[in-house]
Amino acid sequence: MFKKLLLHLFLIFLAISLLVLSISLTTAQNTTDTLINDREFSDVDNQDVEILYLTKFGIIQGYPDKTVKSEKIVNRAEVVTLFARLLELDAAYDPDCTFSDIDPDIWHAGYVSAMCNAGLIDGYSDGTFKGDNQINRAEAIKILLLGLDLDLSTDFLYLASDVYPPDWYAPYADYASKRNISPIIDTKFNGEKLYTRADLFTNLYRIKRILELDEEIYYEKMD
Repeated sequence: MFKKLLLHLFLIFLAISLLVLSISLTTAQNTTDTLINDREFSDVDNQDVEILYLTKFGIIQGYPDKTVKSEKIVNRAEVVTLFARLLELDAAYDPDCTFSDIDPDIWHAGYVSAMCNAGLIDGYSDGTFKGDNQINRAEAIKILLLGLDLDLSTDFLYLASDVYPPDWYAPYADYASKRNISPIIDTKFNGEKLYTRADLFTNLYRIKRILELDEEIYYEKMD
């Protein structure tokens, strides 16, 4: 009789444990689903680790049409805005640290001021920022790495086959390759290639993971 009671209690305990596990798994899935549904990104796969992760921290906020448009070429304003969010800078417009073509009411005005105050961006010689200008990989990587306060190496041990020491962006390309922040594709850095939102997401994700885990290099096991 006693053994039957113990068995009965064990079965009840096992059933409750399985129920709790099932609820936990469902909750975890719902959390991911909610993340997508709250942002309502119609063009995002729920397995896209980089976008989900950056969205979680408010770095990616998407477009009014509820997409992220990963394939879209980014401009200077977008790169500065998303990087300022990653660095958690105070995005308040500062009339003493801005550029002549920045309207105080434009959507990226506060982020430009934040990056300006942090000493992370420069304008053009005519005093403008030109936020609508498209940006290439070399220009983008320079902005992103300047925000990390790095001691850039001049050994050039990690240069891609299409980057040469005299190139102005060589130290940035070298460092990005060294820390696996910017993937080398077919041995090339492709510095002149226009920078897409997908490129930006990848670089921001890898930088954030390196900073969070205090690692020297990004590797896939961080995911």
